[in-house]
Amino acid sequence: MTENSTLIRAGEAAASPLRSSAQSETHVDSDIWGTRAHDPIAGAVVELIDDPSRIADLLRAALCAGRSLRVQVSCDEIVATPAAIGDSSVMWRVAPHRDTLPDTVRGILGGYISCYELTLTDVRPSPEGFVSAMPASLRRTRRRCEPRARCAATPIARWGRDEEAPVLSVSNGGLAIQVVGGDPPAACDFTLAHRGESVRLRALRRWQKPVADGMLAGYRVRPAAADATHWRAIVAGELHPGTSTARTAAADVWSLYEESGYLRLSGKQPGEFGPIAEAVDHARTRLGDVADLGCQVV
Repeated sequence: MTENSTLIRAGEAAASPLRSSAQSETHVDSDIWGTRAHDPIAGAVVELIDDPSRIADLLRAALCAGRSLRVQVSCDEIVATPAAIGDSSVMWRVAPHRDTLPDTVRGILGGYISCYELTLTDVRPSPEGFVSAMPASLRRTRRRCEPRARCAATPIARWGRDEEAPVLSVSNGGLAIQVVGGDPPAACDFTLAHRGESVRLRALRRWQKPVADGMLAGYRVRPAAADATHWRAIVAGELHPGTSTARTAAADVWSLYEESGYLRLSGKQPGEFGPIAEAVDHARTRLGDVADLGCQVV
């Protein structure tokens, strides 16, 4: 991150005229491409970039990779591809060609995981398309790095003396809560109550957004060392409710191999795989102690 960029939350950028619906609902709706529902839980991060060298490098990379800019002109959408990049201007090829264009156009640069939104000024038609001034700034909307799931059975996060709030969604490195009648803490230690058990989490607030019945807030969290395995199990249960990584399923899985006839496909009998069964069970036990390296999914 350079000093010529600013991080804001998606909710804080609501007044901006250029939004992206090409992204998932993690990000917010677009006045250009149509209206979609805002998902405040995700807390998408928007980076405002005004470093001229970064902008020029992005456009040069787009030129080399053949990336195109989707531009809305009146009710039509046109596709503009960088053709030449100068110190203060950019030449664009356009399809379909238009003889007239407004002085200012807005578009979304496609082909990237992040969403890059540009406003082009001093637009002048040219034989191949149009020429614009080098953008003074652009907006980058970053996708979420970690998958997040809404909680089916709502856990409760507790902090302080007697404060608590429902947890709306979780990921391996974060969660979102809704606070009614107060402000979400900036940094705290959560105790998360989930199905009769508790997990301790060190939490740092990353974003917050007012809603009709309180305040939504997203946190980056780190479980206590003793609770790390339990926390991963909670998140895995919400992300993948139809699967399990519990060690208790190991014997059932091997029995399935035997009863289904899988172990007889090579003309052998299940009893001949005894040493392999022991090795598999040993590996499964070892992986259970280092869940960051691997696991068995059932």
